[in-house]
Amino acid sequence: QESNHHHWREGNLSSSARCDVCKKSCSSSEMLSGIRCEWCGTTVHADCYSSLTPECNFGRLQNMILPPNCVRVYARNFNNFQCFRISENAQMEQVANYGDDENGDTGNYASYKDTQSASTTDSGK
Repeated sequence: QESNHHHWREGNLSSSARCDVCKKSCSSSEMLSGIRCEWCGTTVHADCYSSLTPECNFGRLQNMILPPNCVRVYARNFNNFQCFRISENAQMEQVANYGDDENGDTGNYASYKDTQSASTTDSGK
């Protein structure tokens, strides 16, 4: 299993923020103070940061967070706007393609309409 490291963001902490290592206040009205992991919510001072392990467990919401290694970008061509959805069997399906693609074709509304009616029938929603 691949481990995920904390995604640290400096400052902009609430006035009640406390360091998870030393339990002292991490907030300051004079400057950016302390760092917080965007995924697990761990808040620490810059000095206390080195005492933490780099691996992030995604905190209390670990069962609801999609780990970043689960997201893949297959195409780097962002000239057209594509909408995708993840089906219940975890396969990505193209739902719609709006705008011009490389061949000058416009979005295919018929396939969008067919996909929409099929997906609502399948999911029962």
